[in-house]
Amino acid sequence: MLGALPGRRDRLRARCHGRRDRLRARCQGAAIAFEHDVKAAAIARAWLMHRPTVTAPLVSATSSGQLDDLLAATAVALDTGQVVRLDSASYQLA
Repeated sequence: MLGALPGRRDRLRARCHGRRDRLRARCQGAAIAFEHDVKAAAIARAWLMHRPTVTAPLVSATSSGQLDDLLAATAVALDTGQVVRLDSASYQLA
């Protein structure tokens, strides 16, 4: 499990602290992924599925492992606060 690694939260904070705004969305995604015990890519796809302007996020897989990662996004239930955090981080990029 991703969350079982000792010190992972501290390493995540250290990597994200002091980064420029262009990396804020990535750091928010990584933090939320930690909360859900999934990869950040699954959070990015789950967030896209929550966006009303995105009708069909296009993805592809070349291995069964990648397919498992893609399908993990459908099981992620982002709460309103997490969606707001990701929206806020992404709007700062525009």
